[in-house]
Amino acid sequence: MKARFTSTVSAEITDRSARGIAAAVGRLISSGELPVGTRLPTVRDLSKELGVSPTTVSEAWQSLAAVGAIDARGRQGTFVRQPTGPATPRRYRRVTEGPGRFALDLSTGTPDPALLPDLRPVIARVSRQSLTSSYLDQPVLPELAARVRAD
Repeated sequence: MKARFTSTVSAEITDRSARGIAAAVGRLISSGELPVGTRLPTVRDLSKELGVSPTTVSEAWQSLAAVGAIDARGRQGTFVRQPTGPATPRRYRRVTEGPGRFALDLSTGTPDPALLPDLRPVIARVSRQSLTSSYLDQPVLPELAARVRAD
């Protein structure tokens, strides 16, 4: 399994940078060639097969984990994970996954404008007030202004 995966990735990679490795593995995941639950080779094994630094493969794995394509489980290994939906930002996954998760994530919603209060009266009242003043309107310290003018 490990050898098949490594050779499949090697054949796909044209750019041996972290970005190129991540892109190739991402394409394999998106196409279904690497199905959910597939255990990926270790950073060391893949770096040896590709002839790159383990740091390069580690950066690729971190990029894929950041977008939710893979799940690193420490000593258990790194696995292709179930997609969370189209382009779901990582910060919202904590709301919708794991123990005590919410059934409905409202954090990314847009309110219905018909349900919002009418702000026109408040805006009209505020616009009639002078909310800012200038130091030119009246000196901060009238006594200081008088002495400066006298000198």
